[in-house]
Amino acid sequence: MEKNKFSIIMNCYNGSKYLNFAVNSIISQTYKKWEIIFWDNASTDDSLELIKKFTDSRIKIYQSKNHTNLSTARNNAINKSNGEFISFLDVDDEWLPNKLERYFDIYKNMNINIIHSNYFIYHSIKKKKWVKNKFIVPSGMITHQLLNSYNVGLLTLSFRKKITINNNKNIFNPKFHLIGDLDLVIRLSIKNFIYYEKIPTAIYRIHQHNETSSKNKLMVHELEYFKNSFILKKFNNQKKIIRNFNSNINYIKGKDYLLNGNKNSLKKCLKKMHFGSLKIKLIIGKLIPFKFLSKFIS
Repeated sequence: MEKNKFSIIMNCYNGSKYLNFAVNSIISQTYKKWEIIFWDNASTDDSLELIKKFTDSRIKIYQSKNHTNLSTARNNAINKSNGEFISFLDVDDEWLPNKLERYFDIYKNMNINIIHSNYFIYHSIKKKKWVKNKFIVPSGMITHQLLNSYNVGLLTLSFRKKITINNNKNIFNPKFHLIGDLDLVIRLSIKNFIYYEKIPTAIYRIHQHNETSSKNKLMVHELEYFKNSFILKKFNNQKKIIRNFNSNINYIKGKDYLLNGNKNSLKKCLKKMHFGSLKIKLIIGKLIPFKFLSKFIS
């Protein structure tokens, strides 16, 4: 494991459209001690050809023999890394130039193992950009807060690799395709202080092919599994946590119903939610013009 080095996990499946932007945002970093572990997940487009055009020796390219889910792909990529710190950037997102320098200063000056930050959201179709978190996000031992309102963007997540050594080759749970990062961060949060940097360090791009936008049903299924396999076992006597997590699941269902105009299913969904910010958001969503809806409920 090489000290002070960031291993940047970049998974790719047919990501050629924005790949150059993502890679160049890493090459442009003011902090230079890094490696990219580029894991091509059996792409059928020209992603592999594009990444091979970069001549920087810090870019390590690997190609999967078979297409796998995201958690398995990320595990495979991490197993090829040798940096002290693990970070993530998907091929359709970007980092701001001083992200790694800012993170290294935090690691150097604070005894912490996990960092995440605020970030910008950029709508590539509407050409609009806004800040993800407009309110205070807590730092600390924040497992309960994460279960109530998970707000860690994978593109900003970084952790010391040593805290995951006991996970052997599966840092991410291979059962999950969409919520592998949520599962990992919440499990790590039980024993680790998580630091939140309020200054945005990255840009998350919304486009018509976003993974999570087209897979709400799978996400709900995975969240239900996570609830049954982890939350109900670890927090079985804490009704508020279970209630809030159920509301989060129903919020995802409700967003889908709202965007598809399914009023009857939305009504049933709202009845299952406790009165809180997410329920209010869906209720307000019913009243605002459809063209503003996707941004409002993101």
